[in-house]
Amino acid sequence: MPPSRKKSQKKAKKPTKTRNRAAVQVKTAPAVDQGSDLKRYAIFFVGKQKYAVDVDRIIEVLHQFTVEPVSHLPEAFPGVIHLRGASVPVVDLAYLLREDRPESVENTCLIAMLEKEQIGLLIDSDVKIIMSDEGFIHTLPDCYTKEEAAFIDGILALEDDFMAIINPVGIIRTLTDWKVTNA
Repeated sequence: MPPSRKKSQKKAKKPTKTRNRAAVQVKTAPAVDQGSDLKRYAIFFVGKQKYAVDVDRIIEVLHQFTVEPVSHLPEAFPGVIHLRGASVPVVDLAYLLREDRPESVENTCLIAMLEKEQIGLLIDSDVKIIMSDEGFIHTLPDCYTKEEAAFIDGILALEDDFMAIINPVGIIRTLTDWKVTNA
């Protein structure tokens, strides 16, 4: 074989093992004029109840993910999600809100931004984005406990539905208070 031909032949590389990474779907809502009083809300189910979160607090919606258990976490934290090199703690909203989880459930995780940290919120459905002018926001009635009032900002009335507006920062404060109280 001529020498020039030998140089062009290369050894076949062995296939390398790659990790099967779950696809991440990110949904974005239409932009809102910054001078406007309109807000966008993500509507979803936890158990059989609808809830809402201000979209400005959500940075990502995950449909495929794995929660890795971590020992010694409170029951409300089933574990962490590894997301782009960071371990994001996950809160089970069904546990926190005392909702029964249906047998067949579409697991979704909202990644919310706290002051400087991220947190995952496990929910039981896909997310629908609505504008605040599509419904009416009520202040929180007195029937809610002090703990619930710490992480529920109000009630969103949308057509015939009423749903609590969840505050992710309030969730962490409530869970921290529970840990301190039960320690």
